[in-house]
Amino acid sequence: MKPRSIIALIVSAVLILGGIITCVVASSMAKSDGVMLFPEESPNGDLVYRMDLKNTTKITVNSADADISIVGGAERSVIEVVNFNANYYKLSQSNGSLTFGQVDDFLSMFKFWDNGFSFKGMRYLLRFGDDTAGTKKIIIKLSDADDIKLVNITSDTGDISVSDCTFAADYTLRADKGKVILNNIANSLSFNVSGKNTAFDVTECKTGIMKVNAATVSASIKKLTADSFSLGMTDGSLLLDDYSIGELEVKTEKGNVDLSSYNCNEGSVASKSGKVELSFDDTSILTATVTTKTGKVSVNGEFTDSFSVNSVDPKHRISIVTDDGDVYITHP
Repeated sequence: MKPRSIIALIVSAVLILGGIITCVVASSMAKSDGVMLFPEESPNGDLVYRMDLKNTTKITVNSADADISIVGGAERSVIEVVNFNANYYKLSQSNGSLTFGQVDDFLSMFKFWDNGFSFKGMRYLLRFGDDTAGTKKIIIKLSDADDIKLVNITSDTGDISVSDCTFAADYTLRADKGKVILNNIANSLSFNVSGKNTAFDVTECKTGIMKVNAATVSASIKKLTADSFSLGMTDGSLLLDDYSIGELEVKTEKGNVDLSSYNCNEGSVASKSGKVELSFDDTSILTATVTTKTGKVSVNGEFTDSFSVNSVDPKHRISIVTDDGDVYITHP
């Protein structure tokens, strides 16, 4: 063997050994810092990638088909990306901003064209076996020490849930063909919820402003305290129960509206053909007017042409206007 060949073999061996040592050291450093190089399989078979979060103030998540959850009260802040192939999403945190974006084209896995050069790493290029049949999920666990200011979440077909959060934040949530769930929320500044065919469930939420806008929505809202609440829908339904709202505005074409035990300072409902149900407990503190063009008005089971009640010192006011939608009123 020629001397040059021997030297080349020695150099190659040294480089290979150096690369192996570098990989082992880097892996150990990543592990000690809580950084996962690859997703790991959980006991239930899900493929999970975790990343610790630090000083997060803004959260932006865009996904085509993942269920997305934000959960407060955690011991430490972390994001878990479940059942995703690492080549087909972008995850970053910088200057207090956490960003997740789902991608579905083959070339995007190389990451060369996103803001110049943002190559994700050679270790991902040959990992085509990360796909699983499990439901894609993005779980963001936040500690009470976090100071979240802005949350912007979009999922085309997945569900979005926010629970046990006490941040003074503005939330923008869009689920085109999924469900939006709010549970045990306090101190939030606003919620802006939208979609195409969306279910919206609220259980115990205190916020400043809540806006809901969807072509078709099935909304069940219980234990809501808000300065203002507005809903716009073409079709669907709204149930409000056990609530305290400063200003209420509902506009719909064919959707049904049920206001149980009415408790709003000011309220208005405008409907073309949807049914409106209203119940209240005390007429002495209520001013209400109901007008309809061709619809029916039922008061405690008795049909009448219209309905109005005027309190001398009203604490609650409401105006209901329909074209041919029926209105059903129940009171003591």
